[in-house]
Amino acid sequence: MNFDYAIVGGGILGTSIASALLRRGQTVVLFDRFTRPSDGSTRNFGLVWPHIMPKPEWIPFGLRTLELYQELAGKFEFGFTKCGVLLVAENRVESAVLEEFAIQAAGLGLHARVIAPHDSVGLHPLLRQENIRLSLQLPEGGSVDPRRMVAGWLDWMSAREGLDYRPSTTVVHLRETPGQCTVTTASGTTVSTRNIVVCAGEDFQTLLPDLFRASGLKRCRLHMYQTAPLGVSPQSPGLAFGRSLQHYRLFSNCPSFSRLKAEPTDATLDALGIHFLAKASADRSLILGDSHEDTTTDAPRDYDYESSIEQLLMKEGERHLRLEGVTIRRRWLGYYARHAEAPIVELQPTPQIRVLSGLTVGMSGGPGLMESRVRCWLE
Repeated sequence: MNFDYAIVGGGILGTSIASALLRRGQTVVLFDRFTRPSDGSTRNFGLVWPHIMPKPEWIPFGLRTLELYQELAGKFEFGFTKCGVLLVAENRVESAVLEEFAIQAAGLGLHARVIAPHDSVGLHPLLRQENIRLSLQLPEGGSVDPRRMVAGWLDWMSAREGLDYRPSTTVVHLRETPGQCTVTTASGTTVSTRNIVVCAGEDFQTLLPDLFRASGLKRCRLHMYQTAPLGVSPQSPGLAFGRSLQHYRLFSNCPSFSRLKAEPTDATLDALGIHFLAKASADRSLILGDSHEDTTTDAPRDYDYESSIEQLLMKEGERHLRLEGVTIRRRWLGYYARHAEAPIVELQPTPQIRVLSGLTVGMSGGPGLMESRVRCWLE
């Protein structure tokens, strides 16, 4: 069979592209080297937060992603909740940024409400009221279980929408001739297709290594944790705190952001890219994180777990939440690709081969963004 598109990589980008192509009547084969999706698309927070898009014009992609998850939640179970988000300010400058963002929100297509410390604790009982100056409630926010979401979506498309899904299949060579491409797997199988899209995450070595080396992409490592069950409802809002305002670029459009940048900071936390996030899981535990450390595309993965990073994160967490005596039942490292400046890297080494990587808001914006990109490719 000659496919319209062959996709290499079954993470959130490759899966989102496959879905968008199938909805537009294209024939699609998708290869993934493992039995199930892995790496950054499964080892992340599972946040669906439109307000963390890298620039205002991307907000519709975040909102569309929420819509798509709501549609998919009626087809298979992946722990989707539209729980909203609570951004918590500790001091006067953080509060000013959140109040300014609340004013801007309507123009961005978002809803936002400034709430008092007492009301914040009413929404999330583990918050320390004494350390809250004010909070910003954003109802357009959700949560998914990333370990089920992408796998379930691939299975659904394979069973119901005509996707030719080929797990446990490593693609080792791509070839393009005028009007025709060939994908070759490690077992020697060849597949013909009109177009190829490579969404290999942070696997920079198997295909097109020279292209990735020159791309400016880095491999980013993060630390994440899950507590024992704490009785926190899965409908409780996701939480972000003051340091997150500097991590997410959209807040830089607030007038007081320059004052925030001028505030005293913690060089150790900055060097490790630490800002504290928390979200409730289906079993009423909390998922906590995270950190961000970059390495080059050809550096090996580092599997050493750093207890010092856990101590720093938990110290941050205990300032914001009542976590004394909490048991950490699971710890993991996640790796994903990111670029220092570009919110996504899209390369086209030949007319019929595209490479996409480095979307750092993949779960929050990938499906909506890829729907738009596919529309442009086909039109």
